[in-house]
This record gives sequence, C-alpha cells and structure tokens, in this order.
Amino acid sequence: MLSRRSLLAFAAALAATLAPRRARAADLAARKFLFVFARGGWDPTWVFAPDVDPALVDVDPEATPAEIGGLTFADAASRPNVRAFFERYAARTAIINGIEVRSLTHERCRRLLFCGAGEGEADDWATRIAASDRGWRLPHLVLGGPSFTAAHADAVVRLGDNNQLAELLSADAFRRSDSPIAVASANALTAAEAFAQKRAASWARDQASGQPQGVGAALVAAYERAALVRGEAALFDLGRDLGSDSLIPVPDRVSAALQCFEAGYSRCAIVEHLGQFELGWDTHSNNDVQGIHFDLLFGDLSTILDDMAARPGAGGASLLDETTVVVLSEMGRTPRLNAAGGKDHWTFTSAMLVGAGIRGGMVVGAYDDALVGRPVSLATGAPEAGGTALRPEELGATLLALAGLEAEEMGGGSPILAVMDES
Repeated sequence: MLSRRSLLAFAAALAATLAPRRARAADLAARKFLFVFARGGWDPTWVFAPDVDPALVDVDPEATPAEIGGLTFADAASRPNVRAFFERYAARTAIINGIEVRSLTHERCRRLLFCGAGEGEADDWATRIAASDRGWRLPHLVLGGPSFTAAHADAVVRLGDNNQLAELLSADAFRRSDSPIAVASANALTAAEAFAQKRAASWARDQASGQPQGVGAALVAAYERAALVRGEAALFDLGRDLGSDSLIPVPDRVSAALQCFEAGYSRCAIVEHLGQFELGWDTHSNNDVQGIHFDLLFGDLSTILDDMAARPGAGGASLLDETTVVVLSEMGRTPRLNAAGGKDHWTFTSAMLVGAGIRGGMVVGAYDDALVGRPVSLATGAPEAGGTALRPEELGATLLALAGLEAEEMGGGSPILAVMDES
C-alpha cells in the first residue's frame, strides 16, 4: 500500500507529465545559462541550512530561521542583502540542499560539481549545453571560474579573469609587454591562416586515412565562427571599459556576458565570486568571513538580476526570462569550528537556481541535524527515506534538461523535476 508521501510524489510526477508544456523546443534551444561560482567552498549554515542542530553544528549565533515566499533561510541583521534578494526574487528562485560532491579536495570537487566525474577528460555542463548548437559565435564565455573541456574545447572562449581577451584584441597586452614583440606582416599572417584552414579541412575529410577527423571538423567550425566574429565590431569592445585592474566588481564583469547574451553571441557564461576583497571562501580560519561574503554575493546577485530584467531578450521578454542563473560552490564547510575559528572541507554543499525554467519558492532536499544531506524525492523535492541522494549528476542532468538536451544520456543522473517549471 502506498504511503501518503509516496502518493503525493506520484501525483506530482503525473501532473508534471500531463500538464501542457509552456516551453517549446525552440525556447529551450535559446535558453541561456549564467554560472556564478563561489570559489573555495561556502558554509551552507550561513544562508541555506537554518534548521541544523546547534548542539552538533556551529552556526552564526545571531541568525534565526526565516521564510520568504516558500524559501527558508538563515536570517541576520548583518546580512541585509540576503533578505533583500529573497524579498525580490524568491518567486523565481529554487534552493537545492545536501548535494554530495564525494571529495575533500578543491580541484576534484570542481570537476565533480561541473562535470559529474572526478577522473579523466570531460566537458562541463555549460560546455555541453553551448556545444549542442554550433550557431553561437562565442558559445561559452568564461570570465572566470572552472572550465573543463574534452570533446568541445572549441565551444569555449576565455575572456580572462581580468578581461585579457579584450587586451589581446586591442593589442594593449603587446604594447605593455616588457619584451619587444615582433608582429608578422599581413601577408605572412594571411598565408599562415590559409595553410591552417586547408590543413583542418583536409583532416575533416580524410578520416579513412587515419587523420583526426573530429579535430579537423572542430577547427573548421572555429574558423567559420572566427570569420563571423571579425565582422562584429561590438565584440572587440567587450570588457574594454573595465581595463585590467584587480578587484573589478562581479556585476561589472558579468556585464560583458550579458552584452553577449543580449546580442545573441553566447549561450553560456561563468564568472567567479571571491567574496569581499577577493579573499575567497576557503575559510580555514575566521569562518565569520562567510557572513560578509554571503552578504556581498547576494547584493551582487540582486544587481545582476536587476540588470538582466532590464535588458530585452530574444523573444520579446527580458533577458532574465530566458536565462537560468546557477549559483554554486564546490564544497561546504565542516559542522564544527577548528582551533583557528575556521571550518575545514565538507563533502555536502548547496546550490541555487534562479530565472528561466525554474519553479520559484522551492527548497529541494535538506540537511539532517549533523549537516549531512538527506535523500529526496526528485518529483517533489521533499526529503524521503529511500529517495535519491543528490549528487552533482542530478544537478547537471537538471541543467541539461532545462537546455532541452537528453539529460540522462549526457549527464549520468536524473533531473530534479521539482525545480523545473516547464508546464
């Protein structure tokens, strides 16, 4: 006999299956993705996990559990931007708690979180999404943060943490070099490019003779995109106003990506958030810095989403209406403080999804009293004994499904249906 919880999960899954789909295939193919990555590992108890047992987990003593628009969070006067963000965007936001990254080292956690695999070569979720349609001039724009590629390296354009691409395009990087740099003549450059394109085309044709056909085809596609880019003068202005100074505010960095989204140049982008003074989130000492970082992060997110809401999208609505914003960190922090007043690496973390395709006011998953992720129903998002233990694969499958891709085949996980609003 079905339990009440199982019956509710079944009903929710059935309703999601039978409901008319609001997002057409064309809408999914045009959906964009902005990743905001908090490098170093954040402490979920400062925002996302307000209900852990303070006898087992060291938490902010000033925080109290709060709820806005269906989202529960740890609220404190010292973090006004967190409350302000939820007051404005709770209806478009879903929180996913208790994702297990299955490692304690930064690089492996990043690979797991972004690719679903800690070993070997793999493309990250953004690269897979961007590479699924070769019509984008700058498919995945990396302004900072992790980027892993294998089969689709040609889909990634690295603008650089400090907008180095803009400096290369303008030649400022060469003019400021300590060593003189000789530039080849125009005739030599034209001849070299013609030779390279001819070689790529030959590789693309001659698979039977043992040539790397896939590499050749990718290079040919890259040359075709490069020809389009040359005709787009606006691309040469990306990031130029920002210069290369350090401590560029994150919303200003994101502005370059939003320009590309708005113009239809890019489908995906990632930016890194290092917190106040770019100290990073790896707080092995003075864990109170987490509160300062979170307040800055949520303030920046509000600025970014406000900017997106004011920009027109391709389909007549706003850019926010056609973009899914993914906010995440590669790991969490241990339940207890260490001797230096910090917290060490923890295998469970949270993520946040905002915008297009997201069912707002939704909290998926939970932590138990000791900050360990609980199994959940993918259909309802509620904790469920015998349910699915959330992994990066489930997060990745959700993003791929939101992009209109075959999530199970490409990501190895199952989509979290509870956060998807495609009815």
